Parts: sequence; structure tokens; C-alpha cells
Amino acid sequence: PEPSLLSAAGQVMDVILTSAVWIWLTCGSLVFFAVAGVIAGISFNRQNKQRFDLYDIVPEEDTHAGKGDSSSQGQGRSDEDSWPSSLP
Repeated sequence: PEPSLLSAAGQVMDVILTSAVWIWLTCGSLVFFAVAGVIAGISFNRQNKQRFDLYDIVPEEDTHAGKGDSSSQGQGRSDEDSWPSSLP
């Protein structure tokens, strides 16, 4: 059979739709895995930060400074000594 204009247009549309479907699936998969990877990376990073999150340690001298605690003053320690009173 001799090709006609209608059959040529049908073949062109078939190739265009097939190509569009493959491009849609490929790009959709790439975008999906990229977004999933970014979300997973952010989640792991956040858990890692919380796992090793450090807390501020306030020396015992600072907590009792406003109370006028005289027990730490009479022990003969200099101002340079920063040992907590719980240590010998």
C-alpha cells in the first residue's frame, strides 16, 4: 500500500507520543529520586546533629555566685582555680 498523508501523520504522532512518555517517565524518575535523596539527606543530617548536640555546662561556682555562698570562699582557692567544688 502506498503511504498517504494520514498514515504518515499517524506514524509521526505515534513516535511523538512514545517519545513523550519515555521522557516523562525518565525525568519523573530522576526528579523523584533527587527529591527523595535530598529529603533523606536532610533527615540524616538533622538526626546526626541531634545525636551529638552538646549542652552548655555551667560551673557550680556560677550557679551559687548570686547566693553569697561562703563555703567556696573559705577554702583557700585562688581566682585562677576553676575546679568544681565536687572534685577533691
